Amino acid sequence: MAKSPAKASYLPDHLSTRLLSGMVVNIKRLGDDEKREVIRKLAADRQILITAKSIDYILENSPRSVGKLSQLIGVIESSIPAGAKSVGLHIIRRVIKSWGR
Repeated sequence: MAKSPAKASYLPDHLSTRLLSGMVVNIKRLGDDEKREVIRKLAADRQILITAKSIDYILENSPRSVGKLSQLIGVIESSIPAGAKSVGLHIIRRVIKSWGR
């Protein structure tokens, strides 16, 4: 767990005061519910409708980092027919299988 600059006794005073003048935030790992929202938002940004069942399948069968999920949604987007607004589970399964883990 990272420490606040105020608790970092190994830093010179001039450096710790500069660090303290900025914002210190705690970043936590996303849970499944937040990752579902990320997938939904990534798809919505590309104007793709995706079902909750499809999102669950993605979470269960693909890498779970946000970067990899973003890449996967991009691959899914390029795999659906032009003009299509929704993506079926069969396409998602095929993309994940061919995309690899």
